[in-house]
Amino acid sequence: MHFLASLKYINQFREIKKVRETDFIQKSISFMKENMENKITLEDIAQHVGYSASHFSALFSERTSYAPMEYYNQLKIQRACSFLQFSDLKIKVHKFVVVVQVHLLSANPFDKALLS
Repeated sequence: MHFLASLKYINQFREIKKVRETDFIQKSISFMKENMENKITLEDIAQHVGYSASHFSALFSERTSYAPMEYYNQLKIQRACSFLQFSDLKIKVHKFVVVVQVHLLSANPFDKALLS
């Protein structure tokens, strides 16, 4: 059923994909989502969209109200929450550090989120 629905809306999907490819913010967010398993830096993201790190950071922050790496860490936290909500993964809580039994995420974004 899902497959048939995806065929019905293929043109809309293609249009959305075109916008994402031309907008450097959407392109950088897509890059972040595609590389959540990897350790990427601000420089990696900026290079992917063709800007210097400082210029990209300023533009990204202006458009999204988040620093690029803060946004990237929030994406990782959202992904981890999704895994925890929709799977049988276990968590361990010890001294405000959450360790998720998935190799996808490091605990660093969690430390900041839990302590804030």
